[in-house]
Amino acid sequence: MTLKFIGLGLHDGRGISMRGIEEARKCDVVYAEFYTTPMPELDVEWIQGVIGRKIKVLKREDVEEGKCIIRDAMERDVALLVGGDPMAATTHLSLRIEAMKRGIKTVVVHSESIFTAAASAAGLQHYKFGRTITIPWVRDNYFPMSPYDMLARNRAEGKHTLVLLDTEPKDGQIMRACDAVEILLMMEEAGRKGVFSKDTRIFALARVGSTEPFVIFGRAERIMEASMPEPPHTIIVPGEMHFMEEEFANLVAID
Repeated sequence: MTLKFIGLGLHDGRGISMRGIEEARKCDVVYAEFYTTPMPELDVEWIQGVIGRKIKVLKREDVEEGKCIIRDAMERDVALLVGGDPMAATTHLSLRIEAMKRGIKTVVVHSESIFTAAASAAGLQHYKFGRTITIPWVRDNYFPMSPYDMLARNRAEGKHTLVLLDTEPKDGQIMRACDAVEILLMMEEAGRKGVFSKDTRIFALARVGSTEPFVIFGRAERIMEASMPEPPHTIIVPGEMHFMEEEFANLVAID
């Protein structure tokens, strides 16, 4: 039968496209997972009402193992609703590959992703970005420097850097922009390449994908002190900026 990966967009799930709604309505079973892309104002009941189907929300291990999804898709049409764009997460790509190996037809209905929406919200040109990095929580002896090294490479090449934040809660809290800045400063202290400091001017974003996105630009020190909406947050460390990018940055600057 068929396994359909349907993107819900960002923030609240209302970024699902008309095609996504139509494809979900055709399915016998509708699953959803919300851990890869947290959505602060997710409205599952609204989505169920729009597609006319009951949604079964899966745990992380259910999606990573994929057994129940593959089993159902062998016999019925199944939809998996996910935040952001479905194939932006390697977990979903792995599941799609497994389905294809078993002869299951797969369909992908794309939606907005933080990889593009953050740049647009910050008034930055997409083609000027280098590799994306993710800042993880510091845990016991776990303190990887690879994000810092990639940031250094991007900055040396004059490229912007999209900085994603760890979505795994720590002490019941998803990482905030101020936490990520603090960790980047710790990385600078360890790496000493001179690529990030309290005076580095960065963008901090929240509510991306909503009708009222929150975007500020300023020195890292000021971003740490700024009051922001609830996570998820995103940071962008700009490289060499075009005059139009600078003009927009000045409009949202806090210092």
